[in-house]
Amino acid sequence: MSTLKTKLWEMGVTAEDLDCIVDDGASRVASRVNNEGMSEQLRFLEDQCNMSEDDIIKAVQAELDSIENEMN
Repeated sequence: MSTLKTKLWEMGVTAEDLDCIVDDGASRVASRVNNEGMSEQLRFLEDQCNMSEDDIIKAVQAELDSIENEMN
């Protein structure tokens, strides 16, 4: 067990206690990726999310369809 994990364990911290911190960290990563533009967004989706080109196209189309449905 890592030293940090041991220290947190001894403090009574559980994985659930870290949820909000992880969410905040992931949000910062997403913000950075989004600010870098489309090339970085696509690299992130392919490399970090293991999405194929087809997966990305389907997700984009679903998002566009959702926006269109909201407008109608």
